[in-house]
Amino acid sequence: MKKEPNKYRIGVIQAGSVIQQCRLAMLNQENPPVIQIFPSIMENELVAIFRFSSSKNIVKRPDMHSTLQHKAKKNLLQIDRSLFSIEELPKSSRLDFLDIPKNSLAICTYAENPFTWLNVGYQAEVLKKDLKQNNEAASFYSYILKNHDEQKSISSLISTQLTPQLIIFRL
Repeated sequence: MKKEPNKYRIGVIQAGSVIQQCRLAMLNQENPPVIQIFPSIMENELVAIFRFSSSKNIVKRPDMHSTLQHKAKKNLLQIDRSLFSIEELPKSSRLDFLDIPKNSLAICTYAENPFTWLNVGYQAEVLKKDLKQNNEAASFYSYILKNHDEQKSISSLISTQLTPQLIIFRL
């Protein structure tokens, strides 16, 4: 984190994306894992712990389980707008590092911290899933901005004073 902060930020965003992909993939399982985020203050490099439980140890109530599963599904697929702004970017070829096609979206944050970066990864996966449902024939790709120069270049394209973290392209 201190030695290479940009790489740490990118790693945490990627971890958030992986965690959300796992959540979405395991959502319909009878016993989805419990995920503990940043379990130890003393270990910044440990982003999450997945705890899997056996169905043998759990007493199930079918009606309550399906209700909880439905609520969990609904909550996982909602975008938390209190932490983020999702900005549509204009097509621009003036950036040296990136050609921005039409309908690209930037996920921008109000704050710079590991919890926010982790949530950028979550929200990117939720947004890509929502976009894919609305545009079945399209594919979507996310690009994490690598450093402050890339972030400044993207922020010059939007009108708000937020920090861009990730771009989602339609391929």
